[in-house]
Amino acid sequence: MDIYETFRNLRYHHEDEVVEFKRAENNFDFDDLGKYFSALSNEANLRDKDFTWLVFGVENKTREIVGTTYKNSMTSLQKLKHDLAQHTTDRNTFRDIFELKVEGKRVLMFQVPAAPRGIPMGWKGHFYARRGESLAALDMSKYEEIRRQTSDFDWSKQIVDGATIADSISDEAIKMLRKEKLIEGRKPHMYVSKQIAQVTDQKVAYSKHKGLAEKKCEALLVDSLKDHGDLTKQEIVCLLWDVLPDQLDDKQKMNKIEYLLKRLKMRGDIKNETSGKTSIYSLGK
Repeated sequence: MDIYETFRNLRYHHEDEVVEFKRAENNFDFDDLGKYFSALSNEANLRDKDFTWLVFGVENKTREIVGTTYKNSMTSLQKLKHDLAQHTTDRNTFRDIFELKVEGKRVLMFQVPAAPRGIPMGWKGHFYARRGESLAALDMSKYEEIRRQTSDFDWSKQIVDGATIADSISDEAIKMLRKEKLIEGRKPHMYVSKQIAQVTDQKVAYSKHKGLAEKKCEALLVDSLKDHGDLTKQEIVCLLWDVLPDQLDDKQKMNKIEYLLKRLKMRGDIKNETSGKTSIYSLGK
C-alpha cells in the first residue's frame, strides 16, 4: 500500500462514508475516538468495504493540512490501540496507524477495520453510525442489516464437511448466534440448531449431531468411572453439565442426566450404591 497515494485519493476523491477528517491539532477526546471507531467500522461493513479511515491533522471542509501533535510517538500510538480494544466489540482496534509528513506537517491516518459479518461494532456497549458529518446511534434498520448477514453463512456446509463452527467465526459471533438459538453445543463441538436444520434440509444431520452429544455424555461417564472407580451423583452432574446442549434449561439438563443414569443402570453398565444421603455410582459387573 502506498499510504501517500491513499491519502491523496482520500483528500481529493473521497467518499464521505469511508473517511472522516479531523483537525485534532493537539488533542482528541478518547471517548469520541471510540465512537468514531464504532461508526466508521459499521459503515465499512454496510458498504462492503474492508476498512475506512479516520484522519487527524486535516481540516474537514477545506482539506487544508493543519498538522497534529496528537500522541506524538509510536509508543503512545500503540498504547492507544491497546486502550481502544478494552471497550470495543470482540476487542477490535485500529488495523494500523500511519504517520505522514504532508506539506511539512504531521498527519495521522487511522485504518478502521469493518465490523465482522453479523456483528455490529460497539463502543462501551453502544453502537454508532455516521449521519452526514455527525455521529449518531446506529439505527435499528442498519443494526438488523448487519445482524442478518449471518444468514449468508453456509451452516449446512459446516455440518457436511465436519468442520466446527468455532473455527469460522469469533467468540462474539458465537454468543450472538447462541442467543438467537441458531447454534447448539459448546466449543469446539457446535452445530446448527433444530430451527436452522429444518429450513436447510439438514434434519438428519442435526439428529445425528444431537445423538452424538448424548453418546459423548455416556462415553465420558463410563471412561471417568474406569479412571476413578466411582463417582458421586454431584460429581457426575459436574462432569456432564457443560457437555449437554445449551438450549436446555437447568431442569431439562438434570432430567437428561437422570435418564442417562437410569438407562445405563437398566443395561447393567453402571450400578448405584447409597452411602447416607449420597448416591455413588460405579461400573456394573
